[in-house]
Amino acid sequence: MRSQFKIFIIIGAISLFFACASTPVPIYHTIQIESFEGGTVYPDNSIDILDGDSLELVFTPDNGFVIDDVIIDGKSIGSVNTYSFENIHNAHYAEIIFRDEVVCLVLSVGGVKGLAHIGAIQALKKMDINPDFVYGNSMGALIGSLYVSGPDENIQDRYTTLMLKYEKKTKEVATSAGISGGLLGGLAMLFVSGGTLGWETLAGSLAAGTLSAGAVDKIDNKRLRDVLNNYLNNLMFQDLILPFGTSYQVQQDQGLEFIFVNKGDVSLAVGNSINNPYIFQNTSLKEIDPGADRMAAIPVQDAYNMFNPDRIIVINVTAISPVYTEIVDCEVVEIKIPYGEVGFSAFEGKGEEYTKVIQLGYNTVFNFFK
Repeated sequence: MRSQFKIFIIIGAISLFFACASTPVPIYHTIQIESFEGGTVYPDNSIDILDGDSLELVFTPDNGFVIDDVIIDGKSIGSVNTYSFENIHNAHYAEIIFRDEVVCLVLSVGGVKGLAHIGAIQALKKMDINPDFVYGNSMGALIGSLYVSGPDENIQDRYTTLMLKYEKKTKEVATSAGISGGLLGGLAMLFVSGGTLGWETLAGSLAAGTLSAGAVDKIDNKRLRDVLNNYLNNLMFQDLILPFGTSYQVQQDQGLEFIFVNKGDVSLAVGNSINNPYIFQNTSLKEIDPGADRMAAIPVQDAYNMFNPDRIIVINVTAISPVYTEIVDCEVVEIKIPYGEVGFSAFEGKGEEYTKVIQLGYNTVFNFFK
């Protein structure tokens, strides 16, 4: 349960009565202010106000807090930063309630560049910025699932372990099927889609013959889901340490329908979110990666609709900018990871390219907040 901190302000009247036949005695009303953890009020000391005068109170939450509500004379006036008592003649009562700020981390799609999310998360942890919710699509969904299922663990090691398990499983399938070539190259192309970034790249690779059809056929979405599910110990959304959301598209008679998920099987939802038919050649086309949709590529709108946070921190590894409506009335902080080439070998979770893209994400986020 999030903590709430309250400030009580009592306005009392001090009336001075003297036996004086001709000179009216001024009446003052004392404004008594008591401040607690979570924010401050200005003025922050008791003050005497002449009868009939006015006073403006200013409320400032501390870093990491927000104003939850302001209650004047027993009535809520909402989350406001100031309140004015006009023409004071009577006693009044004001209650200012502060609470912890609710932060949602949004992880964009992005193919191999999506591995920069790992470094970004490491930098946030280093700076003690801990989101309350996480929302990610495609590669952002995969990295997000590894984070929310073990936020205190080393996410870089978690990804490496997952990919080693997938590689081992893939080699077992290849050995069983008598296939020896193209598997590691196929593994490196596993999530190259990234929505707007990588579909054309893969199509070109197929056309040029640099990635054989046989190798692509062995990149199996179900196998990846099974490996992820085993690694996460059959986790359901409701069992995650941090609340998490993702989305994918479903083929319908009239086109594509978006499915937004924060309940049920985590690995199934993540598998659907990364299910790019250009990569998983033998996959069902019923559920597919949502990254081709401009709004879903950086899912600010969907994260807001699902979690209603006070602030959204966006890690954007794409070449486009977030698109969302005016309904999103919270603070949106976008951190754009510089666009650049990253070798596909980084997908394997080891080597120079893997280290490089993670460092890029870390440095960008750390420098943004320092």
